[in-house]
Order: sequence, then C-alpha cells, then structure tokens
Amino acid sequence: FFRKETPKKLYVKSFNPAEFIGEELASIKNIRCAHYFIVGLGKYKLDKTIPYGLIKDDDSIRIQIGSHNFEDPRFKYREIEDYDLSIGKTPMDAMLKHTPTEENRRQLCMDILNMFALDIYMGQVDRYSYNYQFEEDIDHNIRLAPLFDFEQSMSSLHESKVNFHPGELYRFNTLEDCRKFIHEYPMFRDILSSYLHVDLKEVIKRAYDKRNMIVPEERMEFYDKFENSRDEIIERIVK
Repeated sequence: FFRKETPKKLYVKSFNPAEFIGEELASIKNIRCAHYFIVGLGKYKLDKTIPYGLIKDDDSIRIQIGSHNFEDPRFKYREIEDYDLSIGKTPMDAMLKHTPTEENRRQLCMDILNMFALDIYMGQVDRYSYNYQFEEDIDHNIRLAPLFDFEQSMSSLHESKVNFHPGELYRFNTLEDCRKFIHEYPMFRDILSSYLHVDLKEVIKRAYDKRNMIVPEERMEFYDKFENSRDEIIERIVK
C-alpha cells in the first residue's frame, strides 16, 4: 500500500517580482524564506513564445505568484500577539525572554536581526504581525519561521527616509531609531553593513533567470536607482 500524501496548501497572490527578489536575497544571507513561483491562471490564447517583459495587460493572460504552505507539523506556529510583551524593557527584549535557553535566545535574536536588516535594505513597509510568524518546538525553543510577503517593498526612492516599519517588535521610523537600535544590539551594525556589498542587479538577474523571466530594461533602471538609495541610507545608519 502507498500512503496518500496530503497536498500542500497553495497560496496565490498578484504578480510582484519583489517576492522573488526577497527570496533570492534571503538565500544569499542564509535566511529561511518561503519559495515563490509563477502560477498561470485564466485562458491562454498566445500562439507564440514571448519574453515575460513583452506581455501586455490582457484579460486572457493572468500571471500570478504562488507559494506552498511551509508549516511543519513538528512545530507550533504563533504570532507575536501570542506572547506576553510586558515582561521586558521593549517588545524585542520581551520576545527574547520567552526562549528557554541562552543558545535559543541568541539564535532567535539573530533571526530577528537578519529580518530587520533585509527589510531595511528592501524598504519593507508591511512587516506587521500577520506578515511573520514564530516557530516553537516541543521544548519551547523559538525560531522565526521562514519569511514571506515582500510585496510592499522596493517601491520608494526617498533617500531621506528609512521607509521601514517592522510593526510590533521594533519601529524604525527614522535614522535615529536605527542608530538607537544598534546601540542596544551592536551586532546589528555588521549585519546591516553587509548589504553594502550586495550587487542588487546581479541578485535580481538571478531571481528572474530562475523563473525564465527577462527583467524589463526600464525596471532595471529603477533597481539601479533603488540600490544607490538604500546604500546611502545604510551608510548613514552605520556611520
């Protein structure tokens, strides 16, 4: 007899290449992340093969993004609201106090710092409680679950703004907020500084190539300006 595998739940959302880019950046930074792939919906009436960048808006063509449920039955998945955040000086400090061992505290801290750095670099504005989860094992060790949802990022070129709001754990509304956080967690300086060595255009090219897509020329021009903008912000934070 063969055991019938339960199909994984499929999540589908509007097409946004920021999801692919976020996943690729997470990969090179060794951050756990959901896997995104192209999903085709609707009727297809194309009689020839054309590059994605040349596809125009058309009711007969619906290209969206899909991802499978990453949840593992060995773990419980919780949101930040499931934890008492009144037991520490800050929500971040309180969250770390819920870990059962010093090693788990260190690991969870690094998970969160890596999420913050990635989101600052991408200009994420929607990292609220419904856009990240915690993973808890039978011994109550806590990890940040694989990241997901980068769609509200990589959209602003405002050089004077951090443009990042991670929600309940810590709010980076200004450059001074970031510098204060570095004072509390000095290792964050090195983690954030490492993004100054990222070749964003190469990362984007790999993310598109993996899905047989071509980066539209005008979009790559935007990415070039975006990379310069984020590098300037990070340099001002870590100086």
